Amino acid sequence: MKDTIKKAAPLVLWLLLAMSGGCMDAYSYLFREQVFANAQTGNILLLGVNLSTGNFAVCFRYFCPILAFVLGIMLAYLICRLAGKHVRTAKLLVVGGEIFVLFAVAFMPQSANVIANAMISLACGMQLECFGEFMGRRAATTMCIGNLRSMVHNAMDFAFGKDKVHRKNAVFFAVTILFFTIGAVIGNLFVQGLGTYAIWGSCAILLACLGLICIKTA
Repeated sequence: MKDTIKKAAPLVLWLLLAMSGGCMDAYSYLFREQVFANAQTGNILLLGVNLSTGNFAVCFRYFCPILAFVLGIMLAYLICRLAGKHVRTAKLLVVGGEIFVLFAVAFMPQSANVIANAMISLACGMQLECFGEFMGRRAATTMCIGNLRSMVHNAMDFAFGKDKVHRKNAVFFAVTILFFTIGAVIGNLFVQGLGTYAIWGSCAILLACLGLICIKTA
């Protein structure tokens, strides 16, 4: 039984991270002035649109999460690099850092949405950098566009070549997208019921991730 749990832990961890990613994005978009925590393509688009119309105050709302996302990637990169072969330690630090940041966001009023969104994007950038692949597959737990492309690509490869590896990959990416969507549903329900504290739903999921990281390497 213990061996079964250890074998399943990496996949469960990955799917929970995807769920947390969806939850964060739903919270920032629905409760924090329609800014994306993860989908920086959307933020860059809205930044460009507002630049073109001269809405410079609104531009700042979208620029800050983009910058914070970049800083999150840089921070996680440094953590992983300094940790070296101690991969477990790096993952624990990154996920623990995410929980700390997201927990604090819940206490910020909506007048501080720019800071709150930047903090959520910082956490997302950290997660993206630290968890950028699963068993040799380049994938993401914080956004879907790359996963969607990989799912379709592997499905087409399987349709033409009947290689079971491609079918397995297609299913993996599809399930990752499904759990991201489930996270978005949870995020929406929590926002409706808990308001500013809805982000603690992500914290709870990430706490479970911490436990799985420990199980995986125990």
